[in-house]
Amino acid sequence: TSSQELFFELKKYRTKYIECIELTRDTSIFNENPIVLDKEKEKFTFLSPHRNGLEKGTEKIWDALELCKSDFDVIIIDWFDNRNPEEKEIEEKLRSNKPKQVKFIPIIKREEMPAYYAYADAIIGQMRLGYHGAVEMEAAFCKRPVVHFSDPKIKYKTDTESIISPFLPHSNEPKKIAEIIDKIVTNKVFREKLQNDENEFMKKISDPTIIAEQWKKLIEKNKTGIVHESKSFFSLFVKIFVFVSEKMYYNNKMQEKNIQVFGKKRYNN
Repeated sequence: TSSQELFFELKKYRTKYIECIELTRDTSIFNENPIVLDKEKEKFTFLSPHRNGLEKGTEKIWDALELCKSDFDVIIIDWFDNRNPEEKEIEEKLRSNKPKQVKFIPIIKREEMPAYYAYADAIIGQMRLGYHGAVEMEAAFCKRPVVHFSDPKIKYKTDTESIISPFLPHSNEPKKIAEIIDKIVTNKVFREKLQNDENEFMKKISDPTIIAEQWKKLIEKNKTGIVHESKSFFSLFVKIFVFVSEKMYYNNKMQEKNIQVFGKKRYNN
């Protein structure tokens, strides 16, 4: 699995035959030398390009922005979860409580993402799950400082050690998020150290060559169990089963989290 949450859930039931190989990104696109976006900025600018909703902790970002003391803009993609009536209601409440720093823009094309990362002074990632996703990975590979809730209980394996993610904060309480945002805006030394630490961390655990080698080792270790062509239907069934199982588990977890969060503060019914 590439899901940290599912990996730790599975470890409750067995310790063997379970591995978590990190996702990676195309570093020929997402790197430290992207095309620069020809667009002026009025002030320090954050980019938050993931979709918005409880799943990403948008209500925590909203609360944190209201607590911030520094002056900055936040460019956010106009993309909200609205798959059901509950999410649509949450979207309406989030929109009606939009912080003053937020500026919505349309969805960005994938090939334009590196230029937007380079344009931004820093990135705001998701604040709920506790481990990084695509946005955080891409931004780190582009060497932009990322604000993103990173659960310190989660450790990531390298060839030689287990390490804790340097992404900050290590709490998703709005006050802690606001503190990191303000520090990134006002402290250049802190900002540059954070972006360097996050970039090095991502290279250690998710560089494409490292991920390819991990898959190679896994296949070599289990080469006697490789499915032959005569068993292609069974192989396809297993892939579909794993995919559906992960989706069902993830959706159930998010429903539980939505129930826990929905009903608090200004996002209540």
